[in-house]
Amino acid sequence: MRLCRSRARPTPPCAQTYASHSPSARSASSSPPLAITVVFGLLRAAGRTPPLRVRPLAAMPRWGWLGGVAAAVYVTVTLLLIPRIGAATTVTLAVTGQQLAPAVIDHFGLFRLPPRALTRTRFGGLAALAIGCALVQFA
Repeated sequence: MRLCRSRARPTPPCAQTYASHSPSARSASSSPPLAITVVFGLLRAAGRTPPLRVRPLAAMPRWGWLGGVAAAVYVTVTLLLIPRIGAATTVTLAVTGQQLAPAVIDHFGLFRLPPRALTRTRFGGLAALAIGCALVQFA
């Protein structure tokens, strides 16, 4: 058994074998995009999906492209963190971040939204989330 880099607990041999030797582990990442492409092609052929229009994308504000980048970063970081810190801690950190970021966006009125003050009650709820996150991580 080899030791994980982040912690001193051993990695089960079955996980090592599956990740390094299984053809399905290496090709699993290509299956969802292929399935999505096939389903989209069938829907498009059946006339159930409107044609792709590229012109409206030019009018989109620059910050509008951040959604795709943020989603890619989120998925990548989540997949990298789960084996290192565990699923519960990863999900707890994600949920806490998903509550803290909009509170900052609301408070400063970013992305053309009307400002909404960070009240004591909202701050208390965010603090409770942060404390809960710490309890899950360090318990």
